[in-house]
Amino acid sequence: MPLTFAILLAFLFCIDDVYLAVDSPTSFAFMYVFRNAIGTAAGTTGLVYVILILNLFIAASVFAVTSRQLFAFARDDGVPASEWFAKVHFRYYVPHNSMAATATFTILLSLVNLWSTTAFAAIISLGVVALMATYAISISCFLVKRLRGQQLPPARWSMGRAGPTVNVLALIYTAWAFFWSFWPLEPDPDYETFNWAISIFIAVMLLACFEYFIHGRKHYKGPAVKVQDFQEFLDSPLFTSTPRYD
Repeated sequence: MPLTFAILLAFLFCIDDVYLAVDSPTSFAFMYVFRNAIGTAAGTTGLVYVILILNLFIAASVFAVTSRQLFAFARDDGVPASEWFAKVHFRYYVPHNSMAATATFTILLSLVNLWSTTAFAAIISLGVVALMATYAISISCFLVKRLRGQQLPPARWSMGRAGPTVNVLALIYTAWAFFWSFWPLEPDPDYETFNWAISIFIAVMLLACFEYFIHGRKHYKGPAVKVQDFQEFLDSPLFTSTPRYD
């Protein structure tokens, strides 16, 4: 995070004209800044390759995380067609169905940009909104437990007395970012410049609530419950009386 902030400051200081950077023929402001800072096409191309390589690594990491999150929810019967998503390849030991579904869904979302850049921008901005919403829910649960004096889940380290203060500051930031993520980039927006993220966010939340009341609340128990049940099995006489070969 500190390095990202330093890079952002250097990038902003190198923009001599914001409008020229935004209206650059490349359609990417960072290419305009690289060109002005280096002055040669070869140097600019080299820096752009660095950005592309980093994006490839980031895309691979996000793909792995997303597919395995889908697999984890399917393993706990938390999504429709859980049995199909939870399958693991017999040879490579990877959740191939979850990976295929994640790749297909990502490609379809990318094709939206060919039809409408406004819709694609709304989908991209939805990622920030969803992150802030999940952060706010998680932090609020921790804050409520701290204020009630309840025991927190075990962890390697704790913030101690500074915990509630940090949680409150984090909630203020997430609420601020969540609120402004729904606003358009310019006043008096039209169909093209309006921020449609709020419509997509509400639709996704309604769909998630519908799926929860129809399927999730009846089948999904969560990994914590399963781990607790497994621990109770380990402590049961049935297990302890069975010879173990460690």
